[in-house]
Amino acid sequence: METSSIPTALRALLADRLAFMLVSEHLPEKPAIDFGVSKDKLIEHAVWFILRGVGMKEEAIRRYYNPKALELLVA
Repeated sequence: METSSIPTALRALLADRLAFMLVSEHLPEKPAIDFGVSKDKLIEHAVWFILRGVGMKEEAIRRYYNPKALELLVA
């Protein structure tokens, strides 16, 4: 894990708020904001952003983050 000057609880809250905002933007049939990427790619970018924000190293994310495996949980 990377060290951070941002308190752990605040990092978790910010991650939660970002996820909530992205879900809220996609509730209408047409999203309120055009992010310029597909919904799947936006989710992938957001997950990477959040994981880096809570202190995970990119090497660990590359090794352990597997969106295909996670899809099986919601199928």
